[in-house]
Amino acid sequence: MDHTTNTENDIPTPRESAPSAPSRRSLLRRAGAVGLAAGAAAMLGGPLVSEAATRSRTAAADSSLTLWTFAGTHNRWFKQRAVEYQKQVNPNFSLTTSVRPYVAHHQKLLTVLQTGIGAPDLADVEQGLFGSFLHGTVPFAPLEGRLNAGHFLGSLVPSREALYTWQGHIYGVEHALCPVVLYYRADYFAQYGIKPTDLKTWDDYIAAGLKLKAHNIYMTPIPVWDVLLRQRGSDLFDAKGNLIADSPLSIATLQWCVDLAYKHKIAKAPAGLDTGSPAFFIEMAQGTYASIVGADWYAGFLEDNVTHLSGKWRAMPLPVWSDDKAKRQTSCYGGTGLCIPVTTGKQDLAWDFLRFCMLTAQGEVEQYSLVGLYPPFVPAWKDSALQAPVPYFGGQRVGALLAELGQTVPPQYQSPYRATFNNFTAVTTGDGANVLTGRQAPAAFLKYESARTRAQMK
Repeated sequence: MDHTTNTENDIPTPRESAPSAPSRRSLLRRAGAVGLAAGAAAMLGGPLVSEAATRSRTAAADSSLTLWTFAGTHNRWFKQRAVEYQKQVNPNFSLTTSVRPYVAHHQKLLTVLQTGIGAPDLADVEQGLFGSFLHGTVPFAPLEGRLNAGHFLGSLVPSREALYTWQGHIYGVEHALCPVVLYYRADYFAQYGIKPTDLKTWDDYIAAGLKLKAHNIYMTPIPVWDVLLRQRGSDLFDAKGNLIADSPLSIATLQWCVDLAYKHKIAKAPAGLDTGSPAFFIEMAQGTYASIVGADWYAGFLEDNVTHLSGKWRAMPLPVWSDDKAKRQTSCYGGTGLCIPVTTGKQDLAWDFLRFCMLTAQGEVEQYSLVGLYPPFVPAWKDSALQAPVPYFGGQRVGALLAELGQTVPPQYQSPYRATFNNFTAVTTGDGANVLTGRQAPAAFLKYESARTRAQMK
C-alpha cells in the first residue's frame, strides 16, 4: 500500500532512445501500477532463456555495452561513468543507454529475456518488480562468485543485497542504501515546545502530535505501513519467500498507522493519496504537516517541491517501538538493482563496468553527488562529500546520520509474487485506498489481499 510517486523529465542525448523517464526514487514499489503479464514472466522458465544463455557464450570481441534503465538520473550517472571508464580503463569503450518509462522498461525487458533477442548487456530492475523475473529460470547472471572473488561482499550492506538474492544466488547490485528517517519541521517543534530528543518512542511521537493538533497542525500524513513493519523486524515475505503480510504484527502495524488519523486525529491521508503528488506538496507548502517518515531520497523531494521551507527541516532517527527489544531506529524504503542478463555475450565487460560504477568509492560518491542516493557500498561512507552540511536542512550533516543508521537497515526479502501482492494493495490501482480513507479495516484488508496472492502462488 504505497502512496509515494513522482516524475521528472530528462533531456535526451543522441545515444538515448527515450526522451524522458521517471527517476528511480519516484517509483518505489510501483509494481502495483504495472500489471506485468504473468504469462510473460512464467515463460522465462522456458527453453528460450536456456538457448539464449548458450548463445551468449560466443562473446563479441568489441568493447561496447548497451544498458537499459527507467531512471533518467541513473542514465546521466552511467554516461558520466562511461566517460571515466574510457579514460581510466579502456579507451575503446562505448556505452549506449536506453531510457524508457517504468512500465515499458520492465515489460520490454521481460519480453526480450524471454525471446533471447535484443536484450541489453546491463539492466536496472526496480526491487518491487524483481520478483517478476523469478518465475522459472532466472534470466540474470549470478554475481556471488565475482563479488566473492573481488572481496566486495563485505563492503556491501547485506540487507540491501537480500532484495536481489533468490535461492542462494545474488542477481543484482543495489544502487542505494534507502535508510528511513523522520523528517521534521524544526521551527514547529521549537515553537510548540517539542524536543526531538524527547521522541524516543512512537508513543512519545503521538503525545507530541496531540500538542500540535491543538494548533491545527497534523503531525504526519498516514505513514507507509510496510516501512514501519520492516522497522519492527518483519516484512511482506520472509527469507524463504513465504507471504506473511497478514501476520498479527503486520495487521497491528497497519492498524497503528490508520489509528494516527482516525483514532488520535494527528494524521490524515495525504492529498491525492500520494506523498509525491503535486496536491500533497501544496499541503506541505501550506504547513499542514510537522513531520514525515521518509527514505534518504525523500530529502530531495522536499528540496525540490517545498524549496521555500529551506532551513526549516531536519532529520532524526525514527522513534522506536516500545516492544522492540532491538530498539531499531530505521527502516528501508525502495531500491533498484543493476543486473547482467544471461543473454549477453559480454559478461566480463559488463561486470567490470558494473564494478567501476557501483563497487568503487569514486563511483558511489559521484552517484550521491549527481543523484542524491546514499550508497550501500560502505567504503564510500568516509568520503567528506557524504558528510558535508546540507543547507536545506539548516546545515545538518544528514549524511553522517545516514551512515550511523546504515548498518542497521533491515532486509527486504524477495518472492516471485511480491509484485502480485503490491498490485493488489496499491493505492492507485489496487485496494489500498480503501484502508487509507478508512473504508476498510486493516485486518480484513490484509487477510483478503493475502488470500488473493496465495491463490496465485499455488
